[in-house]
Amino acid sequence: RISLDGEKTELPMGNIQLPELDSGIAWFIGLFHSIGHTFYHNEPNFGLIAKIELLFNSQDESILSEKALSQLKRFDSKQSYQYIVNNKDVISCKSTQLVQYFDRFVKNPISEIRVPDYIKNSTVDVRLAYIAGLIDKGSLYKPIYIVNTVYENFAHDIQNLLYTCGIESTFRKYSDSRRVLFQVILFSERSQRLISE
Repeated sequence: RISLDGEKTELPMGNIQLPELDSGIAWFIGLFHSIGHTFYHNEPNFGLIAKIELLFNSQDESILSEKALSQLKRFDSKQSYQYIVNNKDVISCKSTQLVQYFDRFVKNPISEIRVPDYIKNSTVDVRLAYIAGLIDKGSLYKPIYIVNTVYENFAHDIQNLLYTCGIESTFRKYSDSRRVLFQVILFSERSQRLISE
């Protein structure tokens, strides 16, 4: 397999200042697709608060959480911070404009996840960084499970993205006790090596 070159792309325009779409931001978007969410809630004395959050299972993942915080700060450095709850690292940003941007262009909480066109059409390094973000949080075992999702189209998006990077994968549909799930799996050592580089 050979990879497709793609082209330099940018994040869609919004009402906020945006960082350059490079491998760091692409990695963050992949990680956000894996463990991130946006939400609104009321806080006493403050009113409606909008937040972006990424939750890490333990402080053992502090390298990942620090990297995620540095990328989130590229969007909004004044409102991005890290805290610990029940031995879990949480990366957060209070920003209504950023939440609205992420809901529209990154991951909407009420619709299925899809790989954004600005990732699909970008350069190989950006596409691989996005996939690495999915792997960094979602996959610690061999074979590497890139995606384990309820969204069939998202799983196909990931498999197609891997193919554009010259990486072969396997698609699998299965059921657990509650729902139908879809996986994209890397079995070959060559595929795993290309992703980890």
